[in-house]
Amino acid sequence: MIWKSDWGYKPAVPVAGYSLLGFFGPVVALTISLGAGNVAGSTKRSFTASAIFVAYCVGNIIGPQLIRSQTKDRHYPELWTGLIICYCITITSASLLYILCSRENKRRESLALTDSERVRLGFEDLTDKENVYFRYVY
Repeated sequence: MIWKSDWGYKPAVPVAGYSLLGFFGPVVALTISLGAGNVAGSTKRSFTASAIFVAYCVGNIIGPQLIRSQTKDRHYPELWTGLIICYCITITSASLLYILCSRENKRRESLALTDSERVRLGFEDLTDKENVYFRYVY
């Protein structure tokens, strides 16, 4: 909406598009919590949350580099192309994560496991790969 609309005297469409950008902010917190929720073990969980946050920060550093003032009249096409590519990568990655997590959860559900073992392993600091009772969230 911002890229392809007219930025004239009364820019209602670009302003409406800009107001929609506010919905992308909470996605960062959800991404970090989803990433940290899909790993077990304190060290692995801390590293995953840190890696996601660092990747977010690197993206914020790279983003302004996509703006070229010479393309202002065309509403910065490099910036919007970069954003669209990143959103496509994010959607594809999220879809792949959903498929992989659901398959692994189904595999783990088919295992014959006892409740006493579940309680015992629940208090140990095992990673998601080591604890067969761990279920992935998606």
